[in-house]
Amino acid sequence: SGTYGNLTLSVSGAKTVTGATINGILSVEGTATTTGSSPTYGASSTLQYKGSSAQTTSSVELPATFIGSGGLIIDNLSGVILANTTSVTGPLQIILSAIFDINPGIFLTVGGSTTNNGTFTINSDATGTGSFIDNGTISGSGTATVEKYLTNARYWYVGSPISNATASSFGALSGTASTGRRLFYWTENGQSWSNVTNGGDAMPVMRGYSIKEFTTGPFTATFTGALNTGSQGSSSNLTRSGAGSYNGLNLISNPYPSAIDWGSQSVPTPGLTRTNLASSVWYRSAALLATYNWTSGVGQNGGQQIIPAMQSFWVCV
Repeated sequence: SGTYGNLTLSVSGAKTVTGATINGILSVEGTATTTGSSPTYGASSTLQYKGSSAQTTSSVELPATFIGSGGLIIDNLSGVILANTTSVTGPLQIILSAIFDINPGIFLTVGGSTTNNGTFTINSDATGTGSFIDNGTISGSGTATVEKYLTNARYWYVGSPISNATASSFGALSGTASTGRRLFYWTENGQSWSNVTNGGDAMPVMRGYSIKEFTTGPFTATFTGALNTGSQGSSSNLTRSGAGSYNGLNLISNPYPSAIDWGSQSVPTPGLTRTNLASSVWYRSAALLATYNWTSGVGQNGGQQIIPAMQSFWVCV
């Protein structure tokens, strides 16, 4: 307990921090862990992970809301696993060669900038997919990987959260009907599905895809590259040039490694611009097409305004 400028917890064992106030840097080092209750963090505080072996975050030192302009520093070459959902007021810094993983189903929101000079992975498995929201910019020379766990024997609507992804993110692809892993995208002007078989094909940002694994079991798509951030799309990224029953129907995707809020007419989402769009969006939910009407704010077949990370959906212009 007590008030500290900087405090280092090191060597080994559980350190009880009940009653502590941190105004500078709290650094968790060695093989030390924390117990007790969360310290009080000052406005300029920083939390640093600098262990000598792999570390897993705890809600003691990293509460659901971390208020500190210094943000979060990952400085562990053996890796840090984010195991509790949290919102960080300040920036995220992944130091050179450090490793930072977000567990499946765990959400991280960063209020400041993100600098990644290490290895940053957002994991996915049968229990869920991790989420990362940055409210600043992303920079650095490190790598980012986002996983998406997909079961077999059904179609999934998916898209890439990475700006430079290729179809190889889905593994080996098949060009034979009802065999292997089949990947498609919709062309509005041709009113048809195009089968992707070349893993080197680029995946344009916001293009929606449909994929089904016919032969083997569940698999995990792995997107590695630069995370999409900031404004995506443009005023002319949708078309209405096809001739047929589906003219104007475009399959697009959520381009971020987090959910987006489609909003409603009465409560619009800041930063989301919809020009000449029909009032409903459609996306696959198990065997059904779920719909969400953003003028009324009403969904059907499980449709809702929250569109998951990497989810593709239909819009019509």
